[in-house]
Amino acid sequence: MGHLWSLVREVFPPATQFNASDAPDMSGKVVLVTGANSGLGRETTRVCSINASSPSSTPSDTSRSIM
Repeated sequence: MGHLWSLVREVFPPATQFNASDAPDMSGKVVLVTGANSGLGRETTRVCSINASSPSSTPSDTSRSIM
């Protein structure tokens, strides 16, 4: 059973963990993020603002915009 488990782990490695601290320093950069009202776009905007960039974000669906 141990051999099977190691084979499964080799074929399907665990997901990579990414933290906001892993992102490069973006001081002085302007980042345009589309679809920023939810999901990945919203999280990308949050991470960019933490890393000293100036994010400009646009919602993908203006009827659902929370801004």
